[in-house]
Amino acid sequence: MNLLLALLPAIFWGINPLIIKKINGQTANEMFGTGLGALIMSIVAFLVVGSFNGMSTVTFLLSFISGAAWAIGQLGQFMSFRTIGISKTMPISTGIQLTGTSIIGVIAFGEWQGVINKVIGFLAIAVLILGVFIISKTGQQNDKQNIQDYLPLFITSIGYWVYSCIPKAIDANGLQLFSAQMLGTFVVATIYAFYKSHRVLQEKQSWLNTIPGLLYGLASLSYIFAARKVGVSTAFVIGQINVVISTLGSIFILKESKQGKDLVKTTVGLGLILLASCVTAFL
Repeated sequence: MNLLLALLPAIFWGINPLIIKKINGQTANEMFGTGLGALIMSIVAFLVVGSFNGMSTVTFLLSFISGAAWAIGQLGQFMSFRTIGISKTMPISTGIQLTGTSIIGVIAFGEWQGVINKVIGFLAIAVLILGVFIISKTGQQNDKQNIQDYLPLFITSIGYWVYSCIPKAIDANGLQLFSAQMLGTFVVATIYAFYKSHRVLQEKQSWLNTIPGLLYGLASLSYIFAARKVGVSTAFVIGQINVVISTLGSIFILKESKQGKDLVKTTVGLGLILLASCVTAFL
């Protein structure tokens, strides 16, 4: 039962990009749906926990900022789905996230204590970067086009770093933290959606994208409980299966073009990223 609970985040996170692609909306629709789904999950978590009693104003604001930063990272993914495809976006985004959060963890929070752990950790990051590089070199794009297409993903991934690192710096009840984070996601996502499209409420794709929005929230919520049951490291490693589901799903279900050498490169790069993430999780 605990293993099934730990698999839920990977499944939800993994199928979400596939659902979003099938809905075929614009970025504004996707952000609106994500925001609305986040608001619903925030309310659910608040009803369970009862109140924000015991949570200081500073902790609430930091949690809110964490969720807002996640929305920025998610925006970068949505944009990249269109420019480079899901099969590139998901493994590359995962690689950027793991690299940034690992380095911040070592510098700011004293993780990977001891020389041996640091050596192993940075070797794992090198392997991870190699995996990202291999995947980025699939397809027929020239170097200039590559830079233009990947730049938004790299810049907005800073949001994921902030989202991941703030909870390490504060002491808060998991559900209270989650509820405040989802509020932050809702605010940023809806502001962007209305800024980009004044017709966002009238478009069917906006409401359909509430489904993946809810799944994102459910994935994050189930991850909290999974970490309690099987441990943070185990839950994290199992959660990385999501990138396998989304990457291979985009290739074989959505028929994103990956044949011959490109398919081999994607598979090898994906394997290196997963290997590196497993190593860093247990340091």
